[in-house]
Amino acid sequence: IQSAQEAVPFTQSDITKLQQSKNPKQTVMDFARAQGLPTGQPSTVAPSKPAASLPTVNNKGWQLHKDGAGNLAYVSPDGKQFQAVGR
Repeated sequence: IQSAQEAVPFTQSDITKLQQSKNPKQTVMDFARAQGLPTGQPSTVAPSKPAASLPTVNNKGWQLHKDGAGNLAYVSPDGKQFQAVGR
């Protein structure tokens, strides 16, 4: 279930709200960001502020990312693989 929720983070209710919005140029991603919904796009942790003193790059050269829920993982350059970081 969690995998499906991560793949499709929007509900029918969210889509209805988007359709009723007053901005006809607003995209689903714009709406999701405004509502605080997950967008599937991890944010890169700023190199100047590494999370919990973790290196910003692992031994494979993958960047450290943080998702909307605060989970940390090193993500491969192609975005298809990850190495979760325990807290």
